[in-house]
Amino acid sequence: MAGIEHPYGQALMEFAQGKPIVLPKGTAKSANQRAQKAALALAIAVQTQTGFAAAITQAREIFQLQLDNGHMALALQDGLNEYMIPDTHAFIWYSAIGTLHELAWNRLDAAMDGVKALKQLTLQWWQHHLSLCSVMSVSPENGHAGGDALLNVGSIVSPGARAAAGRMSFHRDAIYRKRFGIPQVGNAKNANWWTPRAPDLVGPFWFAKNLDTLPPTTKIGPKFLPMLSNPMTVQRHTLGFRAFFKDGVIPASAFDPTVRAWMDYPNRKAGFTLLPSGPSQPEPGPPWPGELVKEYRVKGKVPNPV
Repeated sequence: MAGIEHPYGQALMEFAQGKPIVLPKGTAKSANQRAQKAALALAIAVQTQTGFAAAITQAREIFQLQLDNGHMALALQDGLNEYMIPDTHAFIWYSAIGTLHELAWNRLDAAMDGVKALKQLTLQWWQHHLSLCSVMSVSPENGHAGGDALLNVGSIVSPGARAAAGRMSFHRDAIYRKRFGIPQVGNAKNANWWTPRAPDLVGPFWFAKNLDTLPPTTKIGPKFLPMLSNPMTVQRHTLGFRAFFKDGVIPASAFDPTVRAWMDYPNRKAGFTLLPSGPSQPEPGPPWPGELVKEYRVKGKVPNPV
């Protein structure tokens, strides 16, 4: 049975197209669904000019819960710690957060209670997300343009939840390239891809439209990494990089989490360790990964086991 995220996504698409919307019936349970619902509630408030206070409060709570529990995680239990999820659900988050950013920065009266704080929360979310992307991305000096849309300059290789159906995210790569001015690959080279003609394109549409109010590249990077639910280590070497949680860590409540990811620059290959039952793709042997260039420790809410 299709989840509530599908009618939510349809409604967010219709809002981006300038159509009147109503909140679809159903219960938002998972983190991404609750983010969608908050975006829809605020969009409906703007269209109807009613219910602003409750909608703004609900939207702010979506961001505050992540600051309290970890990026893209609204709770440590009875919630989904999703982190850098692949395209199975990444576009759902981008649609919700992109809509909330558009509303906070362009549709709401800045003098209204809570709007100033909401603007900073949406800005901070994108800063955290893009900074996490930056330490797990293929930089131009470490890669070359190729035919693989998922393993190219600007591609992000990351652990995360919901990985059973896929481990990479074309939408994530595309918005990262858009912010940093990296040439697009695949369908994102077409201007039509950046229009809200489908639910999965709502996030990229708002992202491209609002580049001037998103964090500049000088405010994205290792200094601005978010807290996750669990600590994560990223090691960048001369021939590739790896990102991983400590052995034995299983992000609480996460569906099908990848707990280790690696990227081989020269051979343009990536691999993942997927729990609970695999598969596990072993890292390449010597000379990979080469010399260690930089290690990043991403803080977590829950300390690593001793």
